[in-house]
Parts: sequence; structure tokens; C-alpha cells
Amino acid sequence: MNLTRRHIQISLGVLWLLDGALQLQPFMFTKGFAELVIRPAALGQPAFVADAVRWGSDLIAAHPVPAGTVFAAAQLSIGLGLLFPAFAKTALASSMVWTGGVWYFGEGPA
Repeated sequence: MNLTRRHIQISLGVLWLLDGALQLQPFMFTKGFAELVIRPAALGQPAFVADAVRWGSDLIAAHPVPAGTVFAAAQLSIGLGLLFPAFAKTALASSMVWTGGVWYFGEGPA
């Protein structure tokens, strides 16, 4: 079998759909997500990172249902976009931006 760019796009799309489905878990729509998953990423980070992570955590904690909805919709949209060739380039670009945000707020750059 010849592995093509399209095969990789489809595989990535399926992974994004799985990620979006996991984002739909009830816990992700609670303050606990912000307080137990996002906020700890600020620990040990430089001030410019920690401040942004705490700000994001506070925003998510204040509005957990809309935030969880936006997160799930973004991940599912990226996944669906990768499955349709007409939207694949846009979905790939969105994937890179979204992944950067997840890395910054969830893992911290340091």
C-alpha cells in the first residue's frame, strides 16, 4: 500500500474527531477542567506564560459550558474538515493554530 498525503489527512482527521468526542465528556464542561487541567500548567512557568494560562483558566472556569462547547466544536470541525479534500488545507492550518494553543495553555512552553 502506498501511503499518500490524503491517507495522512484522513488519519489526522479521525484523530481530531476522537479528540473532539473526548472533549464532549461531562467533566470538560465543568469548572474542574479549568481548575484541575488548565490552571496547573501555569506552575513553574515564566510570568508571561503563567499569567496567560491563569487568565485562560479563569475565563474557562467562569464559563465552562460555552468554553467546552467551543473547544469540542473546534476539534470536531478540524476533524471533519480534514476528511473533505475541499477543506483540508484550511483544516490543517486550523489544526496547527489549535495545537499551538493547546500546547501553550495545556502543557506550557517551558
